[in-house]
Amino acid sequence: MRQPSVYKLLSDLSGLESIVVTGASSGVPHAWNKVKIGNEWFHVDATNNLTNSGIPYFLYNANDETAASQKTIADKDYWLDSELALFNGESDANDYYVQNDLEVASISEYKTKAESELKNGENRVILRFASPVDSDELMTAAGEALAAVDEALLNTAQLATLGSYAILEPNPDQK
Repeated sequence: MRQPSVYKLLSDLSGLESIVVTGASSGVPHAWNKVKIGNEWFHVDATNNLTNSGIPYFLYNANDETAASQKTIADKDYWLDSELALFNGESDANDYYVQNDLEVASISEYKTKAESELKNGENRVILRFASPVDSDELMTAAGEALAAVDEALLNTAQLATLGSYAILEPNPDQK
C-alpha cells in the first residue's frame, strides 16, 4: 500500500484533497486513491499503471463507472458505509483517456484511430473502449488497421487486452 500512501502524502503537501481507497482490482486486494477535483471525486491508481498493468494512466481521474468497468471495486472496510457517498465521482471530463481522445465507442472508430496512430509511427497503440467489445471483431479490426499501414506487420504484431483496454504493438521486439 506504499504508492497510495505516498500519493496521499504528496497530495496533502500540495493542497490536493485525496483519500486512500481499499478494495479489489480484478478480484485481487488492492489500494488506490481518489482525488477531489471541483465538487467530485475521481480515481487515481498510481500502482496499476504502465509498470504493473502495461496500461499508461490506467485509472487517471476516472469516474466511478469507469473504475467499476475495469473491475476496480472499493470495499467498505476503509470508510463507514454512511461516508462512502461523500466520495462519488460521475463526470468523465478529467479522465486521461477521454481528454486525450483515446477512448473509442465502436470497432470502426477503433480501426480508424489505430490505423492513424500506426501511420504516425506509434510503436504501441493503447485505446480504451467505452463499452464491451467482441474479441473476434477487435482482432479483425486490428488486423485491418495493420494491413492498411503495412501487411508485413501482420506477421509481427501483438494484440492484448486488459479489461476494456486494447494494446496493439506492431513490432513488440522494437520497444
